Amino acid sequence: MAAQEIKDLIRARGRLQASLTRIQTFVQQYDGSQDILNIKLRMGRLEEIWSKYKEIQDILESIDCDSSKHDDFRNDFEIKFYDLNVKMQRIIDEYDAKSSEQVHRTDALEQGSSNLHNSLKLPAIKLPIFSGQYDRWISFSDMFKAMIHENDSLLEIQKFHYLKSSFVRRSRAFT
Repeated sequence: MAAQEIKDLIRARGRLQASLTRIQTFVQQYDGSQDILNIKLRMGRLEEIWSKYKEIQDILESIDCDSSKHDDFRNDFEIKFYDLNVKMQRIIDEYDAKSSEQVHRTDALEQGSSNLHNSLKLPAIKLPIFSGQYDRWISFSDMFKAMIHENDSLLEIQKFHYLKSSFVRRSRAFT
């Protein structure tokens, strides 16, 4: 019974070794063009493999009288596991650093364009004037709303004053 159990455990350990090798191959071929989530998911899988491996290896060493023949396998597996874990973490760290750098660069560009916008002296825009012609009401209304009515930095009384001053005054002879 023990001999069959040892064979089954060795086969299970071999399957874990194969899984570890597949992840190692993926990481070696990773060039950054793939989604970083592929690395993160495999890193989670790597932890599962490690947990199962330790369980199987511990059982093997406890039931096999000649546990020294498993030492080399344990050493090789552990070296592969830790090296692979480090490589994957470095890939994730590099990705995070690049992402952070892009955010800072975008913020700097936005700040720079904001500063340029604030320091650029533009000519004053004259308020639209409404003369009473119906065919010009829509263009007057749209411009007045955009410039004055929807400007949250103006008080209501200021908006009213600008509205009053935007109408052409007719002489009393015409009224």
